[in-house]
Amino acid sequence: MRYGAAMSEDPRTALDAAARERTPCQVRSGTGAWVPGCFVRVDKAGVVVVTDESTFSGGEDVKVWFSGEDGPRSFEASVLRVGVPVPDRSQNGLLLGFIDGWRDSGAEVAAEPDVGLVIVPPNGRGLALVGGSAQIVELGVAGLSFTTPSSEALKFVEDGTVRLRFERRDHDPHWVVGVVRSLTSGEGHYLYAVRFTEQGDETAHLQAIEALLAHV
Repeated sequence: MRYGAAMSEDPRTALDAAARERTPCQVRSGTGAWVPGCFVRVDKAGVVVVTDESTFSGGEDVKVWFSGEDGPRSFEASVLRVGVPVPDRSQNGLLLGFIDGWRDSGAEVAAEPDVGLVIVPPNGRGLALVGGSAQIVELGVAGLSFTTPSSEALKFVEDGTVRLRFERRDHDPHWVVGVVRSLTSGEGHYLYAVRFTEQGDETAHLQAIEALLAHV
C-alpha cells in the first residue's frame, strides 16, 4: 500500500484499527452518492472494504469517510480490484490502494485563515465549515461534503435548501444556494453531502472554490 505525504497520523494504524473493529464507512466515486460500507482487513496491497451496493470498477478513484474513536477521517484511494472474497459476505469486497489526501480531526488549522465557508439554514444562525468543529471532506464546483460532531446543535434536513457564504480576505462574499442531498450518521458524527443549485457568477464561483481548496 502506498500513502501520500503530509499526514498528521499513521493511516496504517488507523485503518488497522478500523478493520479490527469492522468500522462502518461511506464510499463514493466522482459526484455519485455515498454508499455504505465496512472495513474488513488491511494487507500489503491495500485495505479491503465491503459494500452492499457495489457499483465500483477497477481503476476508479474513490473517496472514503469513516468516524473513529478520535473523530472523523477521510481519504482518497484507487480501486485496485473488485469482487474480493470477504468472509461471510460473498465476493463484495473492494481492494483500495494508493491512499492519499488523508485527513483527520487533529489536522492543524491556521489561526486566522484567509478564507472561510459558512453554511446557513433557511432560519437561524450559520455554521462555519473552516476553523471550527466542522470539517470539509470533499469540495468541488458542483457541491461539497462535510462532517459535524453529533453534539453540534445545528442540524440540516435532508432535501432541505441551504445557502453557503464563501469568504476571502479583501473580496466580497460569494453566495451559493444548495440542497442537502444526503445525511449519514456515524459514531459521534454526521456526514452531509450538499449539491449546489445556484452558483451565481461562474468566474467568482470558480475563484472561491480554488481559494478554499488551497486552504483545505
